[in-house]
Amino acid sequence: MRKFKIDGAEYKTDRYGVVHQVDPQPFLYDGNYVQTYDTPEYVRQNELLQGMRLAFATGVHGRPIQSILDIGFGNGAFMKFAKKQIPVVYGHDISGVPVPAGCDFTQDINLVVDCCCFWDSLEHYPNIQFVKAMRCETIVISLPFFPGTEKFSTWPHLKKNEHLHYFDLESMRRWMWKMNWRMVAYSKHEDIVRRRDTDWNILSAGFRRK
Repeated sequence: MRKFKIDGAEYKTDRYGVVHQVDPQPFLYDGNYVQTYDTPEYVRQNELLQGMRLAFATGVHGRPIQSILDIGFGNGAFMKFAKKQIPVVYGHDISGVPVPAGCDFTQDINLVVDCCCFWDSLEHYPNIQFVKAMRCETIVISLPFFPGTEKFSTWPHLKKNEHLHYFDLESMRRWMWKMNWRMVAYSKHEDIVRRRDTDWNILSAGFRRK
């Protein structure tokens, strides 16, 4: 296990290749933070982004989704879009922001639903081992694609105490396999919307129970 420091924060690379921040300080997720997802980068093509996410999740699930849980739902943009097509939409978040009309808030991330999604959220949770016990059929995840430690210190997605876990494709595959989930799909489709000067900015991946 390799450890290193950047900007006063300590990081370690685990046996699966995932980089974790060690002993992060508490970070405030509230309404002001959620407003960062109302910036032009997200709003300009919001319908396209949410449509891509729902289509990817449906493809991973393999049939129309009847119930979905959005974990770390932020401003609720995906939930609002998904509710147009999915009968039961739950959301879980610690920000205190209310869920959109017609959706339901839950504290229980182990609900039995068709699909659970983490859109830019899994990397924010201090302890992510909870995915092993989740009772959904499929999981879909999007998060920053880790470019390697040689570029880490100048990478725009390096956010101390906010982004706590960093994955590339293979480390995501190996870590989720350890959590009893097998990868069935991956994509970089969100880069069509969130354009950055890089070969791969956002990793999207889908999983089914082993």
